[in-house]
Amino acid sequence: MSTSRFEFEEGTASKFWEITVTGGTITVRFGRLGSDGQASTKTFATPQEAQTQAGKQVAEKVRKGYLAINANASAPAKIQTPDDAMLAGQEPIKTGVTLSLEFQEGTSRKFWQVTVSGSEVSIRFGRISSDGQSSVKKFPDAKKAQEFADRQHQVKLSKGYASGAGTVARPLPPALAVDGTNLSEILRIAGGTGAITPHRTKTLTEIKAALGVPLPEELCQYIAMGRVELSHPDAAFPPSVPSDIYDVTIEDVGQWLKLLKVDLGGEFLALQHFCGLIHIGEFLQYGDLLQLVTSIDSYDGGQLGGVFYWDGNETGPVGNGSLSSALLHEMSQFLDELEDSGDGSEDEDEDDDEVDYSDLQDVCIFAAPIKRSQLKAQPPSPRQKKAWKKFVTDKGAQVEKRVRLIQGCNEHDDDSFPSPTDWSAQKNGLSRSYGDAMYWLVAHAVYAQRPQLKEALELTASHPSANVQNLRAYLQKHDISKRFRRVKK
Repeated sequence: MSTSRFEFEEGTASKFWEITVTGGTITVRFGRLGSDGQASTKTFATPQEAQTQAGKQVAEKVRKGYLAINANASAPAKIQTPDDAMLAGQEPIKTGVTLSLEFQEGTSRKFWQVTVSGSEVSIRFGRISSDGQSSVKKFPDAKKAQEFADRQHQVKLSKGYASGAGTVARPLPPALAVDGTNLSEILRIAGGTGAITPHRTKTLTEIKAALGVPLPEELCQYIAMGRVELSHPDAAFPPSVPSDIYDVTIEDVGQWLKLLKVDLGGEFLALQHFCGLIHIGEFLQYGDLLQLVTSIDSYDGGQLGGVFYWDGNETGPVGNGSLSSALLHEMSQFLDELEDSGDGSEDEDEDDDEVDYSDLQDVCIFAAPIKRSQLKAQPPSPRQKKAWKKFVTDKGAQVEKRVRLIQGCNEHDDDSFPSPTDWSAQKNGLSRSYGDAMYWLVAHAVYAQRPQLKEALELTASHPSANVQNLRAYLQKHDISKRFRRVKK
């Protein structure tokens, strides 16, 4: 058994987080310092999987600035986070020198200063022209103090703070475009870039190689810039669903086919690989788990793919057809929930740093100081609205049919499903579409439709997707029809 404890103190925030790994079980306890906090336990298939998941959670807390307290404890494996990679190329804060950052946007005018003195870190923050507030943290040694200061520096930069006195952050336009051109500004409002959970750290190059199709330009920007964390801390599939279902790459086809048979997990894999809707986050709504997915197919000629939710049964649109509009929509929902909860404050004199926004994640996926005045958006063009409406309808019908392949292994008559009419209409697109190629290869293999499978293998022979080629190679050597039990009505 190993237990690791981490603490976070900044401004009025004073919190702890503990994680204990016992075999295949992880127990997490968290709360305000001085309290017993609250605990939750999850069980994984193997001790190795539990250890891996614990390492990912530890990495996320360290990235957010939590400090390890029991340094001698046997901590979970270290996972390199995106911030670790960025810090590797960042000039360390010099000992004895005060580094100053400023943030000016709208009515918000703030400063943040950090000074490293041996094993102590002094931080001062507040509104520009005020004395602000200060705090001093002591560490076991100078190395840990330096690491903490450098990480806090990176977090502030990711939130839009700029180095040097008098430096002004890029101003926001009067209304934000939702066609991808203001994506960087929207990401900054949402809490900065680089906040990526460990299981979604595939690079843009790796994702493109796995899928083998041109991705919407906005999605490429989103991945390359560093995706804002869109996961509610309590939102997760049941422990029976392995976390590797989120991975867009398929290297072990046999394992991937096993995952297709897992309840919820298999349907989610079908959503990603048969319908081209890849995972970007999850949240809770009235107690239901909703997955956020974005399309790898563009509906407007290459720029936009749009965002959908999936609740285990159906899909629906989020926003007006772009990642930008989906982020703005969810941030507006956050402010609505915040105001309804009574935790919001419109006091212009209150500094945003004095609010512990992470305590508000129980009402929304976001945890950053957001002002409603920042969320003004340009309406989509009539042409975009029309194309998006049709795309939503078509994608919804596709999801209903293709997710049924996994459910249909137990529910549908072999003679009528999958549809021969759909096959005739879609087979000519197999060499260009990722979802079509993956779906029809698996569908014909599962239902032992050997002539159609042979044709599908021939049509996908030149497909540029690594996933498609891995699947083709596997299906040419293995008959998978007997692995999926089917019951006729």
